[in-house]
Amino acid sequence: PIFLKGAHIVYAHSVLQRESGLGYSSEWAGKNFAGAAEKNEFFEKVGRNLKPKQEDALAGLGEDVTSKEILERVGN
Repeated sequence: PIFLKGAHIVYAHSVLQRESGLGYSSEWAGKNFAGAAEKNEFFEKVGRNLKPKQEDALAGLGEDVTSKEILERVGN
């Protein structure tokens, strides 16, 4: 379980960073999450629910996008 959690976080980070510059250590992430636990939970959810064919849905997102909007795009 811990390996999968980490894999989901890394996958979400990689896609969000590549597609929109909103990766784990981005300014956007720093503004939207109070700490590492909250950030890990978000990135894990995105990584768990995101399918490779959906990656384009995360392209071009701006700094004003909310974490809720991102989760909705990946079906959570």
